[in-house]
Amino acid sequence: MKTTNAAATLASVVFLKIQEYARRPVQEQVRLRAQLEAVLAVTLVELPPENRIVLDAADGTAVAVLADPKGALRLAERALPAMAAGLPLCIGIDHGTVQMASGGENGMIGDGIAVAANVAEFATPSRVLISRSFRDALADVTPGMGTGFSPAGVFTDAGLRTHELYFPDKEAIRRLCLRPAASWSGK
Repeated sequence: MKTTNAAATLASVVFLKIQEYARRPVQEQVRLRAQLEAVLAVTLVELPPENRIVLDAADGTAVAVLADPKGALRLAERALPAMAAGLPLCIGIDHGTVQMASGGENGMIGDGIAVAANVAEFATPSRVLISRSFRDALADVTPGMGTGFSPAGVFTDAGLRTHELYFPDKEAIRRLCLRPAASWSGK
């Protein structure tokens, strides 16, 4: 695959994976894909189109969010209620390099997408998992936010690469949101 001369950039990548998609009958795959598209239509509204790139994947969708880790986390959290409607989403988030693909293809390539897909592979429906690099990126833009996550463990993917993963600790995040705005910078 050829890439353009465009430089790689850092992005927060939210990977929304439909659990066991390939094992499901075709009719169910079509229904689940339609549900995922409806979820994306609702959850992407708050992110400006110029700050996001939506990529189809074989078993879900990857959304590269440029310069807005908090927006990436909000997107993932807004997608969680879809599980109550029967959409078995496994959500993984990473912050890493991405680059536009060329050679007649529309899309992106990069480690940020690959790691987000691996993180989603370890997630279970109803729980978002994030990589350490995403947690650190979030803490860089909003000091203190990195403490709003609890360790989920260290996982090894099929390529024998290890990933230190976390999950949002709703109580810790709630406490952070109740703090006076002057005590931390961020939106």
